[in-house]
Amino acid sequence: MADVRARLGEFLAAREAKVVAVVDLQFGDTGKGGIVDRLAGWADVIARGTGGANAGHTIVLNGESHAFHLVPCGILYDAEGKLNVIGSGVALAPSVVADELAVLDAERHPHEGLRISHRAHLVLPFHIALDRLREKRAAKGKIGTTGRGIGPCYEDYLARQGLFANDLLNPEEFRRKLTRTFAARKNLFEAFDPAHVKEVMMSDALGGGKYYDEKEIFAIEAIIAEYGRYAKTFANRIIDTDALLQEAKAAGKRILLEGAQGHLLSVDYGTYPYVTSSDCSIEGLAKGVGLRPDDVDVSIGVAKFPYMTRVGEGPFPTELGGTESAAWCSTATKEEEAKKYPGASVNAKDEMEQGVGMRLAGFEYGATTGRPRRTGWFDLPLFRYALRNGANSIALTKLDVLDGCETIRIATAYRYDGPAYRVGALELTPGTELTTAVMDPVVLKNVTPVYKEFPGWLSPLGKAREKGALPQKLLDLLDFIRKESGASLDLLSVGPDRDDILVI
Repeated sequence: MADVRARLGEFLAAREAKVVAVVDLQFGDTGKGGIVDRLAGWADVIARGTGGANAGHTIVLNGESHAFHLVPCGILYDAEGKLNVIGSGVALAPSVVADELAVLDAERHPHEGLRISHRAHLVLPFHIALDRLREKRAAKGKIGTTGRGIGPCYEDYLARQGLFANDLLNPEEFRRKLTRTFAARKNLFEAFDPAHVKEVMMSDALGGGKYYDEKEIFAIEAIIAEYGRYAKTFANRIIDTDALLQEAKAAGKRILLEGAQGHLLSVDYGTYPYVTSSDCSIEGLAKGVGLRPDDVDVSIGVAKFPYMTRVGEGPFPTELGGTESAAWCSTATKEEEAKKYPGASVNAKDEMEQGVGMRLAGFEYGATTGRPRRTGWFDLPLFRYALRNGANSIALTKLDVLDGCETIRIATAYRYDGPAYRVGALELTPGTELTTAVMDPVVLKNVTPVYKEFPGWLSPLGKAREKGALPQKLLDLLDFIRKESGASLDLLSVGPDRDDILVI
């Protein structure tokens, strides 16, 4: 790890970086947590500013893997005196943080440096219930949320009836706001089938019924009692983290901003409505920790390569298996997949099986939901669109997943095949070619990718630590991506270990 720190430290020093942001340029799950983990050794403060427990990253403690959803990746460096911040833009589920701290305690890993913004948005039981009831009722028209209550939480915030983490510190104010907000929401629950409401309320996600009242739907006193316990747990951690970050920047501290989800899922920039409920861009991340985009010296955009994935509903032009894959991934489990496709390989001739082969090779199953991630080839039109976000450095991850893949396909453009359709001044007709994605589901669901094929590298990337040790076929492919996108390809992740990263 010392060598990795040195390499990354030199890389950032050459750019005179004090504030570094790590953002996802695809649909999430690009391995940005691993990039944050590697950079956390450089930072004094690691801060998360968007999303909630709908995001996930894996932390390995004492040889054991654990899925974390809210605690920043930098918690592994807590013993070094670093601060880890859950910022004001985050949807905070107290039970999730409590569970993650319990894991750290069980592993005897320190976490004294964790701080929580007093303005973090508080996720409440009726947010989780409403999220799940809507998805259950929507059936085929569902968004594909994680059911963690993130959307309803942000809805209450925008409706000016949300609760903040600070309300945990003031019991009477918490009671008043909770009662007010539920009164404004109760009619929504009364519109659902009572049997469905009870089923959701009795689920493990809602404590097996501990918040359920058959007459009133929610047992408000039970919620108050439970959140009162969280207040005691977090009392000394809840502070003004926006001020903390601003003071750290003024003092010249090294700050690392940890993104959640992906740019293509941003509520402002993504494939709306098939998006998350927060802004995953650099603007959203900076705002969510009390900084401005201009405060960020280096914005590292992370992308899987040469394949990519998506979880949930929404358009995915390069998906292997197309609609068959999308339908399968919405319901199947990892065990069912292994049984149905026992011989799946990255070199399978059938596209559906090749997609499964990629998923198995890359362990592409959601850290939050366990759902199979939809897999497809790297998409240059989407990549060009995401680069508008302002990432001035690119990290490509998971290159080792396609070790031994005989043919690599890259989508270089789209051919529009749908009916005549207008997007602003752009008039689309059948046959129109697009080199940059148009972020409209109507368009993206009606395009056919134009592919360019490249020979794969048949020997494993192994422990390559410098550019000269990489196969020439991979170097040629990287040169093509650089020329086609104009991106600055600076970091390559060639394996899951901390040392498996190259600065090129």
